[in-house]
Amino acid sequence: MTVKQALLLASYGTTHAEARARGTGALASEAAAAFPRRWVMEAYTSPKVRRVLQARGEGMPGPAEVLRQLRAEGREDLLVQPCLVAEGKALDALLEEVRLQADGFVRVCVGTPLIASAADAAVVAHELCVRHAPMEGGAMVCVGHGSGARAEQAFALVAAALADEGRSDALVTTLHHSDGVEGLLHRLPSNTHTVTLVPLLLTAGSHVSRELAGAQEASWVSRLCA
Repeated sequence: MTVKQALLLASYGTTHAEARARGTGALASEAAAAFPRRWVMEAYTSPKVRRVLQARGEGMPGPAEVLRQLRAEGREDLLVQPCLVAEGKALDALLEEVRLQADGFVRVCVGTPLIASAADAAVVAHELCVRHAPMEGGAMVCVGHGSGARAEQAFALVAAALADEGRSDALVTTLHHSDGVEGLLHRLPSNTHTVTLVPLLLTAGSHVSRELAGAQEASWVSRLCA
């Protein structure tokens, strides 16, 4: 008998197998265990990522393809969870795909990104504080991706929530912030001798391995150690 209920986990995607296993792949496994009566499927919203994977023979469908498949299989009750940290173009594209494919489902519900409100930001900030205790002469720098004004607003909420937690050592920025790593250097307290970079990303792919922690001179780690 066809399982009528389905859950679509839609993320931007990654070409790094290890990052997928530790990120969206792990999330999909946890979702399947938490929702045993729902058919769980993944989709990548990024055409670029899907093309790279397809060239390797590791195809990952996009949201429209999965939605058509679920509809053809007779799924009726659909939950769509955007596996995104904050709102932005990826969410807009996903919502449009869902709108176009919604006919044929009896019920469609769409969740929100990780940080969609001040309450969400407070939860994220508290978890960051639990995982990264303050250190004398240390700074915790949380780095999101950043994809427009709405994402910047979400990360600003996290910064405010960290301040409410009393974390004067914590800074929040994004990879694509106009100030970049140079602006971060000016924001660090003068007595800082240890910086903990905390990626606010769902998957630790090339953004982490190259832009943040890469060996090249332009990486954040290299610039902070210079």
